[in-house]
Amino acid sequence: GINTVMYYAASIYQMSGFDEKTAVWLSGFTALAQVVGVVISIYLIERKGRRPLVLSSLMFVTVSLIGLGLSFYYGRLMSGDIHNPGYDESNECSSQPALVWSGITSYCYDCTSMKGCGYCGDMCIPGDEQG
Repeated sequence: GINTVMYYAASIYQMSGFDEKTAVWLSGFTALAQVVGVVISIYLIERKGRRPLVLSSLMFVTVSLIGLGLSFYYGRLMSGDIHNPGYDESNECSSQPALVWSGITSYCYDCTSMKGCGYCGDMCIPGDEQG
């Protein structure tokens, strides 16, 4: 779990609104915090034992991953609504194959994650940066 977050830390910070340079620096500080945490955990393992530390860290990891998942879901919901969402045969960007949700593009996040689709004027339309 945390290794994935560490690998994508700069991207996560950029998606949060930070510019590229700041995102890289923040991901560096995140890696530094992990190193400090490892040093502290080595000390605590010697003092408290493995079992209490494993159980408490498992609880904190679970809470953190749930929070991370909720923040991505909240980011999707807050990305902007699509005006009049629904399936439209003439608009290839109105839906996409999906296993967990209906597949109908309802939010800007859904639209911009599809190749060849863009979000313009509260609508999901075919196109890219060039038009």
